[in-house]
Amino acid sequence: MSTRDIAAIGKEMNEVQLFAIKAIFENGQPAPKAMPGILQAVLDCSEEEVCNALGNALGSRIKRFATDVDFEHPGFTEAFEGSLNGDSSFSRMCCEVLHLSQIATKEKMHVAPKLYKLVVGSGEKSKIHKEIERCIDSPSKNQLHVRFMKTRAERDAVRETKRMQVMAMATIAKKGMELWDSLPDSFVNYARGRNIHEDTIKDGNDKAGTFESLGLAGLAGSIKEDVSVFQQHVDDAYYGFNRISMTAAAVVQAKILGFTMQKCPTRKNWTIQIPLSYFGDFKFYSKEYTPDQTLEFNPRSYTFNELASVAPEKVVKIIDRLEAFPDFNGKALFDHYRVLVPTVNFPNRGQSSCSVVIDGETKVGTYNEVSKILDKELIVRGYLNPILLGEKNENCYFIGYWC
Repeated sequence: MSTRDIAAIGKEMNEVQLFAIKAIFENGQPAPKAMPGILQAVLDCSEEEVCNALGNALGSRIKRFATDVDFEHPGFTEAFEGSLNGDSSFSRMCCEVLHLSQIATKEKMHVAPKLYKLVVGSGEKSKIHKEIERCIDSPSKNQLHVRFMKTRAERDAVRETKRMQVMAMATIAKKGMELWDSLPDSFVNYARGRNIHEDTIKDGNDKAGTFESLGLAGLAGSIKEDVSVFQQHVDDAYYGFNRISMTAAAVVQAKILGFTMQKCPTRKNWTIQIPLSYFGDFKFYSKEYTPDQTLEFNPRSYTFNELASVAPEKVVKIIDRLEAFPDFNGKALFDHYRVLVPTVNFPNRGQSSCSVVIDGETKVGTYNEVSKILDKELIVRGYLNPILLGEKNENCYFIGYWC
């Protein structure tokens, strides 16, 4: 593809969005209902009773969490490996200890403050206990599990506290062409319901079967190990949405847009470069460059609210759908919505004052302010084609294009 093949880029976006929208707006099977269990029990207890039963750290955090979330959200069936759901052994045990705590605290028994040891155990805390203690709290406090909040207004209020992030390029700098060659030049198989690894898994299983029939158990086992890695990627899908790292998404974007991977001769690391000719006559920089010069690729991840003013109508409808997803019993699927913009390393970070030139007028401000001005302008003018990602538990899932 040429540096800026508008027809090819348009075809890619239309094809992907066709699959994405169709899959998102088709109704499927309703999700299983969650059972409140420990969360309801915590609300029925006082702060002292909860802390006596679960410990000060977990007790106070889970109390705040239970106060702010919707117990009918089906996501509780899988959150923290299902341990908060009413039918889990962890939830049942905590409910029993909470009941004991109510009695012991009321009777002012000396054993009351020690009941939490029944949950923690005499030795090391369980893996799930550590995970819950690390991550659980009011979503408004730690910006996690926002999807469980009771109303969209509450969710959006928390989402607005997040800000633009500049993507770290360490993986690209280190792996370079190895990473570039391993990824596709389309998002079509990342659309909901698609399986980007289907052919790889099938071919791997076929080869493993052939080697086993020939008595080559070692080779067969090695292939099966590789297949299991790809199968894990498939298993990581969330209600049909495919998980993708920010790095992988950015590289796929760069390939689609015709950018190039280059090795820096001085730093010996890899960078993705964007030729200035890609932006045509639009000069957003005050310094004069020659047409053959390039700017370094450095994507920025925005929250939806930061770019809402330039959001396409289709994207707004997709988010409205995912905020009351029929297959999820009308509840929200994601904690946050990220817009990954395949932009340039401009302006430079770390400067107290930055500037860009828009139609001959210099815009000055902080790095975040100026970056947003530039990226919005590049999106509106059609130079940059962002993608929309859903974020759950700090993992990203491909939703579709920003179009």
